[in-house]
Amino acid sequence: FSNPLFAQAIPRWAASGADSHYRGYIKSSSKRANEGGMERVAVFLSGRSDPVHKVWRLAIRLVTSLLRVSARHGRHHDFQKLALDFVREYDGVLRSCLAKCSMVGQNSVLTHNLVNEADETLALLSELSTKSDGFLDIAVSVVGSLGKFLGAIGTSRFLFKLAQDVEAANQEQDNPFGNLQALHPALSGGVANARFEAIRYAHYARSAYAMVTSDDHKQFSTERGSAPSGNDLEKTCYRAINNSFCGEIEVAVAYCLTNALTLLSKTHPASRSFMLFSQEESRRLNPFTIVRVGAIIAVHDNASLKFARVISSDTVRRSWKCTMINPDTRGTAGEEVTISVNDLAGVEDVMKRKVLFQYLSAPDAAIELENPERSKSSNLGHLILTLRWCRQGENGIDAEVRTDLAESASSLLATELALHREIGTDKLAKDAVAKNVNDQLFDLLDGQSKFPGLTSCLSPEFLRRIRGQLQGMLDIARNDRAEERAKYEARLAAMNASNPFFR
Repeated sequence: FSNPLFAQAIPRWAASGADSHYRGYIKSSSKRANEGGMERVAVFLSGRSDPVHKVWRLAIRLVTSLLRVSARHGRHHDFQKLALDFVREYDGVLRSCLAKCSMVGQNSVLTHNLVNEADETLALLSELSTKSDGFLDIAVSVVGSLGKFLGAIGTSRFLFKLAQDVEAANQEQDNPFGNLQALHPALSGGVANARFEAIRYAHYARSAYAMVTSDDHKQFSTERGSAPSGNDLEKTCYRAINNSFCGEIEVAVAYCLTNALTLLSKTHPASRSFMLFSQEESRRLNPFTIVRVGAIIAVHDNASLKFARVISSDTVRRSWKCTMINPDTRGTAGEEVTISVNDLAGVEDVMKRKVLFQYLSAPDAAIELENPERSKSSNLGHLILTLRWCRQGENGIDAEVRTDLAESASSLLATELALHREIGTDKLAKDAVAKNVNDQLFDLLDGQSKFPGLTSCLSPEFLRRIRGQLQGMLDIARNDRAEERAKYEARLAAMNASNPFFR
């Protein structure tokens, strides 16, 4: 592992200041310039790929491949030890790469080599699974940072298209959209405000990536799609997120995010919050000393495990009255059943009931992406932003890439929301925050919106399972929307009745 090439190159890759943008490249020159009248100054770099960095990335991929192959040939323990030695030897350089990806839009920009190195690093760590606990916090930060980047691109595209569609409908005097604010908060100020927000989201996304090589710059000049009608600034911003280079960065970020989410799903505290034991062990234990009212228990059910919450205990009959958490052969979710001591498979360790993402909704405006309170830690809104990007089928991104990312992000989102509900965070949050979270989930999962939810990238069976876990929140959002619709129609009727022009 003591490679002299790496020893010389690693200090250069870990450089701070302006040169930190050149991780994986050999610098030629750099300059700063305004791009097409955009208010935010973009970073323009010039250089070529560092051949030593290619060898470094190859080494990471080689260790990952050895881990995967060894699992099928009975030598996984030996190669796991080798991989752990590799991670320990280069802990600092691996962390510095992920740290740069966790500060996008602040002190770092995304380049091809940086994103690909982070993707390969996270793939290695996810193969090591629970042996990678020490990287949990930085992986959460990476998900938040890259989720904001993809979310800014997806929201900008959505608002550009929505503004165009609403304007066209207004010109035909046949607006099918009804209450515009219900489509997106940016429309509360009208179409002009929606265009302004689209520009600001595009500004954020453009400031987060940089071209380095001559090929990068050529790809940036290759447009995807036709720019909407509007002024030069709008067209420039639209092109900044609809070009071949940005498209390639998006795909690389999607792969990187998928590996980060896979790592989190394997190392999440909730995945190890159960103390499991055999039927023999449960007979030797006195389960009533460890199973309390309100605890979640695991239950043997043929060859699988089911989960239930304890309502009361009966020491005479040696059983518990419980509420099932997920549908099973004993009854539907939420139904009360009696569980025998003999069926007990495990009990939750409440000390490990911990969330990784703060209980916050996705931002309603682009300026919130840089809000210090929102930026200091990852939150549920970053997962929602990621899923909003996934649902856009017209962005030219391969469907398989979007599906893999959507499945990983929605599974983690459902887990985190369930934990927030268990802990009571949603009850302690401000009403507006909880309402926003529910409303944004409804947009993604309900399937009754005027715009596509996750039906474009998730299978019906997968969607059914996610909706089942979040049904209570979706029902609340549906009722809230029905009330808002009724109020909107009542105001409209009152206006028509009071104004002779509408009679």
